[in-house]
Amino acid sequence: SLHLLSNRLARVLMNDSLLLDSKEQEMVRIGSKAPSSQRLAVLTIAASVAVILVASMVWLYAVFAAKVVSDLGLRGGGGGDDKISSREAKSTTVTSPKVKDRLRLEDNRADIRSLLDQGCLRSGDLSDAEIHPAAGLRHMVDPPKDSPETPPVLVCCSTTKGPLSIVAHPSWAPLGAGRFLDMVKSGTFFSTGVPMFRCLRNFLCQFGIPGDPEFGRLYRVPLKDDPNWLPEGPKHRTNAQGVTRFAKGYLAYAGAGPHSRTEQFIIALEDQQRLAGGSPWEVPWGEIVGAGSFETIDKLYTAYGEKGPSQGQLHKKGMTEDMKEKYPEMDYITGCELVEELRTR
Repeated sequence: SLHLLSNRLARVLMNDSLLLDSKEQEMVRIGSKAPSSQRLAVLTIAASVAVILVASMVWLYAVFAAKVVSDLGLRGGGGGDDKISSREAKSTTVTSPKVKDRLRLEDNRADIRSLLDQGCLRSGDLSDAEIHPAAGLRHMVDPPKDSPETPPVLVCCSTTKGPLSIVAHPSWAPLGAGRFLDMVKSGTFFSTGVPMFRCLRNFLCQFGIPGDPEFGRLYRVPLKDDPNWLPEGPKHRTNAQGVTRFAKGYLAYAGAGPHSRTEQFIIALEDQQRLAGGSPWEVPWGEIVGAGSFETIDKLYTAYGEKGPSQGQLHKKGMTEDMKEKYPEMDYITGCELVEELRTR
């Protein structure tokens, strides 16, 4: 309406008889016969009205823009919930990854709170040994040290058997941990329902093919191997203290040879002396933390064993309704969210 009024006023000031109606033309005719001082006063008033109209339009635009910015969560803040952050990654987009991650986390706070209510942990719930792992009764050797440049990241995942609190360590395996965190940041990969399709009793559970295969194509490009920080070879499956190379709750990729890691992971259901961790493509990139997480993996269904759905079927069709009916006891990861970065020494 302000725009229409300003256009009408402009036509009066310009004496554009072709655009004015009869009443407006009469007003202009009368005005033209008025003394010059009166015409000057009229023009002054008209100019003032025009300035007021323009100022009002600018003010309304500013108010609208401020509301949009506020709704997007772009204003600074620092409450307890603002504790959530994520590691900055490379990007070719205009918006920095840290800003994009922040906005997505702001939008998903309710989801994170829901997962935390289900039993996932925050940093304050972790022991010093979980935040700063070192050689001892759990770890055969000292894992690579974390740093402020590559801080560990606490992730909360929900499964059909309970919560999983995972600490991803980029210092352990930069490429491996980075891809997992990218999957979590996507917001869609794990929410499609990722079947834990190959779970072997007292050994490991394999997962990583999303319920909707379209979401997995991006991550099927093989990663180069990260350096293996675990001792390799059959002589190092356990040490003199009986500590195994691949501890219960370790997470690695389900590699099949050099540079073969894609989107599939393994999690150790028990301490492992065989296979896992003995090669660069099985280097751990993280581990589960908290007693509740270990209770969750103890509950995972393992009776299907090697007779679960084939990887080829899952890659091609995803977890179809027919397969869900065929494997009704199969467990799933139903969502993962970044919780916070952990402080390093």
